Amino acid sequence: MGWGQVLSPRAPLQHVAPGEEGNKRFGYMWFYPPSTRLADAASRPGAAALVRQQAYALALYLFNMYVSSQSYAQRGDGPLSLNYLGVFDGFMMGDSPFDFKKATAFYNQYYQQVHDYIDSFMQGHSYPWPQPSKQMYENWVALLENQPIRQQQITYVFPRVNLFYKPAMQEEYERLGKLAQQAQERMQNKVVVFDEPDLQLSDLDSRIGNYRVRRKRTYRWVKEECNYSSYLIAQTVNTAAVSKRQEGPSIRVYMLSALPKTVEFLTPARGTRFMLADGTTGLHWRYHTAVLVVLARGGLYELVVLDSLLGGSQPLPLQQWIKQFSSNTLFTAKPFRRSQTVENALHTPQRIDVNTVWVDKLPYLPADVVQ
Repeated sequence: MGWGQVLSPRAPLQHVAPGEEGNKRFGYMWFYPPSTRLADAASRPGAAALVRQQAYALALYLFNMYVSSQSYAQRGDGPLSLNYLGVFDGFMMGDSPFDFKKATAFYNQYYQQVHDYIDSFMQGHSYPWPQPSKQMYENWVALLENQPIRQQQITYVFPRVNLFYKPAMQEEYERLGKLAQQAQERMQNKVVVFDEPDLQLSDLDSRIGNYRVRRKRTYRWVKEECNYSSYLIAQTVNTAAVSKRQEGPSIRVYMLSALPKTVEFLTPARGTRFMLADGTTGLHWRYHTAVLVVLARGGLYELVVLDSLLGGSQPLPLQQWIKQFSSNTLFTAKPFRRSQTVENALHTPQRIDVNTVWVDKLPYLPADVVQ
């Protein structure tokens, strides 16, 4: 999603009045509400626009750290865990990666721009805590420099102490379950296709400029792909949230990914393979993606995961979902936005011949997977 859209009145960040109980910090935080608009194609902004984007992202982080630190005391200088969900949202929505190793230098250089944005977040709202000190801001910036980075994205570490509240919103859980079922029905006959160049050395054994152009066309069933199945679930939840305008501004939808911290594949909390919701054993995963929904009702906030592979159509409290992973796990959480690239890759085959599917009159073979 382009930052021009984030900053425009058409897609503003939202602020929700806090409740007296539950996970209170979500009531004070600024966040990205659901949207059914397609994200703009990624483009590298000019130097001035890039500075504005990154100053905005850093300001959003500092403001949400101000709110979150009132609930969760950060002990020592260790990296932030998933208990701090939401503080990295601005960085996840940028067009270009932020250089976290130089966070302090950036903060010092663009101090005024960053604090102008923070002042805009503060304006018109009252908070029950004193304003952060200069030292607090500097400490929060310094935390960024030691936060684990994977594929140029900032990650949360595994929470040593789970601070999430237990589920109580039974009606909302049931409604999310129905939405997950709808999404799973949509994905039953869909495939994601991959069309890549497949140039081999033998193709070059000809006169210069006269080699064959090969394509490697493969597919996977969407229901077997965590990222694409989660995309359809998130899209379904988003659409439902936007259609209910009274709930739309308060619900939050994330694409939540688990990544191995130090090894090649994710490891479960017990055993060597993840047990899937249908009772079968999962493949080796280099990552795993699900949908995280922050529910809001009457000042209460709950964090729920929709994961068609690990949970089926049954919504799982976030703390229950996390327990399936070993502590050697990192997490990314990106506010969901529709993607033209993803939607262009999803198809319903016109024909199926044993293991070959036909899309737009072209054959696709099964993609390789790590067993």
